[in-house]
Amino acid sequence: MIEIGFLGHASLLFRGATGSLVCDPWFSTVPIYGNSAIKYPVVPAELEDAFRGASHVYISHHHEDHFHVPSLDRLSRDVTIYIPSFEYVTHPRGRSMERTLRAMGFSKVQPLASYESVEIDLGEPVRLTLVPSATSRWHDWENSGIIVETADWNAINLNDNLADKDLLAEIRKRCPSLDVAFVPGSPSTEYPGAFDFTVREKISLGRKKRDEISQAKLIIEEIKPTYLVPIASDIAWHRPQDQFRNYSDKPTPTSFAKRLIGAGLVGRERFVMLSPGDFLDPISGQVSSLAGPVKYAGFRRRLREIGADYGQLIDAHDRYAAQGVFDPDAYAALIEQLNAYIPPFPRPVAPVRIDFLVVGSDAQALRRMGVMADGENVRVEDLPVDDQACDQEIVVPEGVWAETFGGKVLRRDLFGLCVNRQLKPFRPEVAALRYFITYYFDRGDLSPWLRISESDPVANQAEMRRLAKDFAPRFPLQRLQRHYCARTPTIACHEA
Repeated sequence: MIEIGFLGHASLLFRGATGSLVCDPWFSTVPIYGNSAIKYPVVPAELEDAFRGASHVYISHHHEDHFHVPSLDRLSRDVTIYIPSFEYVTHPRGRSMERTLRAMGFSKVQPLASYESVEIDLGEPVRLTLVPSATSRWHDWENSGIIVETADWNAINLNDNLADKDLLAEIRKRCPSLDVAFVPGSPSTEYPGAFDFTVREKISLGRKKRDEISQAKLIIEEIKPTYLVPIASDIAWHRPQDQFRNYSDKPTPTSFAKRLIGAGLVGRERFVMLSPGDFLDPISGQVSSLAGPVKYAGFRRRLREIGADYGQLIDAHDRYAAQGVFDPDAYAALIEQLNAYIPPFPRPVAPVRIDFLVVGSDAQALRRMGVMADGENVRVEDLPVDDQACDQEIVVPEGVWAETFGGKVLRRDLFGLCVNRQLKPFRPEVAALRYFITYYFDRGDLSPWLRISESDPVANQAEMRRLAKDFAPRFPLQRLQRHYCARTPTIACHEA
């Protein structure tokens, strides 16, 4: 029987006698989101062979915690990689994953259209079916999930693909009986952590956010899986200034379980919490544990200990990245490039505007870049620095602007790295425009390691590889033992 293993975050392992499929491989300890976040629980170094020995890979979407180039860079270039084709998108952005993978040297990249199926041989046949993004998430089209069917069981891996009733009805029609559903506990977003609230307000708002279970409720009610497994909710913020964000705005699997079980949505025996290295029997629901369930009590203390190992990498990356100053000519060229690259807005919207205010080391305003959507028209303009007639204002320090324009950090990370000010009452159009900006601001670049928008795509690659090789920490299982409870998983054992 094909085994189901968990390798942390959204990385799942489907292992057979002669091959294996890994979903969204993230095993390198190189941080994501502008070097601001890491994976916790940490993946023991002993699990790296499970990733690197994969015969097949599936990548759900472009976010760095799923499309992690430092990890992909360590895979064999003849591995077969399945990605969504986004055939419903005509813009070149829809082909960015494929272009990036091929530029990295991967020769067997196979895009799958919506609900397209493929059969792979892992020692026995396994059928994969690509699930597209929900049509109601038109502003968040770059996502996918996958149905995995074997002779013994069926599973749905939804990753970050936020579903609606229509999507779940289609999944149920194609796969009426589902043994396992892998679902996200809560998405990682810049709200409230990057907004200009006090820390106390951020923690309070974050707790309200982590109590949100409507997505899991919908999935449970519509497709009725036998077992529900939370994934993709274990990002941690390792820099000292971001410590308050850890599990204030994202639930631990324990708190997620308590909310679902307390609401009567799932029985205790049907909610399965996995730790890196665990294997799940999808028929019985039994878990074979590598080291025991993760301890979430005292999580912040252990994270500070792990975070200390990142000090050299953070310092080296910051020195490498912070070498530029604001360049007015480059700024003008960027506006021209963006206006040439960005498409019309996918659906007409009422006028909405988000500004990026670039400030010098003395906090003096240098430039204001406005991104405006009106109907289907989107334009980027240089505006007077004192023109605050926008919905949101993102305050970008000069050094961060130079860092992102220089390609050392992705431009979409500006939202997470900088202060976000809500200057007008929030409207759904603001969220839609934020998604739009994160898709198109980078002009197709999915990682600072390799930038397909530039004439020299690999300009950063050698230095990024050196930083990862010299400074990225590794964590042997023996060192991580105290992060686990060495007994049968229970809610009480995990309590945060």
